Amino acid sequence: MHKAWKGALVGAAVGAAVSAARTPPAPSEGDDATPLGARLAKGAAEGAVLGGLLGWLLAWRDARRAAKVAAMRKRPLTAVSALADAARPAVHRAADRAGKAASDVVESARPRVLTAAEAAREQAQRAADAARPHVTSAAEAARERAQRAADAARPRVATAAEAAREQAQRAAQGARPHLDGLVTRAGANGRQAPVVVAV
Repeated sequence: MHKAWKGALVGAAVGAAVSAARTPPAPSEGDDATPLGARLAKGAAEGAVLGGLLGWLLAWRDARRAAKVAAMRKRPLTAVSALADAARPAVHRAADRAGKAASDVVESARPRVLTAAEAAREQAQRAADAARPHVTSAAEAARERAQRAADAARPRVATAAEAAREQAQRAAQGARPHLDGLVTRAGANGRQAPVVVAV
């Protein structure tokens, strides 16, 4: 019912505004001299009646729709459930037939599948047997190449190791005077001197 009240209030405001807008700024002498307040009141009353009626119609329409929705929720879908009940046996029969047909297909295909699997296993075994000499010879060739590469690299590795050893000895000999100076200064300051081991 509150839509009717809202409609009446909005209608009164609109009616008064329309009446005020239709009023000429200065009435001429030949016009009937109805006061402005009376014209605004009449327009507001007409707008309130029209707005209240419109609000009441909107409320009535909403109530009718709500009643229909409530009735539809209460009423079971009898036609749909009757169709589902009628179709249930046919669906069960079709499912049984499909299950039997699938089982027959599986049983008829089983020997062919087993034969194909056995043939594939034998073919894979033959392929593995045929590839074994090639794999063995490739592994042997790779082992021989690795041995040759190691033999070729051995002198270079020995040379590099000798050069690194000599460079480390030169660095140690170059650092000995600095270490001796540190040991001497540490002894002069009363600290225990570190032990230096010759390289």
